Amino acid sequence: MRSLAAGRQRDVARATRLSLAAAEEIAALHSRWRDALTRRDTVFFAGILVDNFQITGGQATLDKRQFMDAVASDTGGVAPSRFEQTSVRLYGNVAVATGLIRYDMPGEPEPTLTRYSEVWVKEGKGWRAAHLHYNPVPPPAQGRR
Repeated sequence: MRSLAAGRQRDVARATRLSLAAAEEIAALHSRWRDALTRRDTVFFAGILVDNFQITGGQATLDKRQFMDAVASDTGGVAPSRFEQTSVRLYGNVAVATGLIRYDMPGEPEPTLTRYSEVWVKEGKGWRAAHLHYNPVPPPAQGRR
């Protein structure tokens, strides 16, 4: 009975280590992603996105090529942002990341907020983005009771 309990503890400890490692790796990829957007670095995206990648949000749905074309042609720049309330759940070689992105827009008194859900797939030693969904969070209503 003790060996069974010890085995379960080892399994839980291993799963926790793997989940923490995945969360750290994906957080680092978020930072690299933001930098790649700023530089319009389509080479980064060609490597980090799976071939049948999809991004959704609002009325837009883009595949890998459409997303990379949008990155290459963007002239608006990238607002300073930070990820908050991030949760990464691991399912074998698949990770689901959810959270909030806070964009601090220059000259605006309140940040712009976006909820996100991302599906990452571990291929070899690295994580690749398979599906991303972004949903703007409406600002709180002013004067509503």
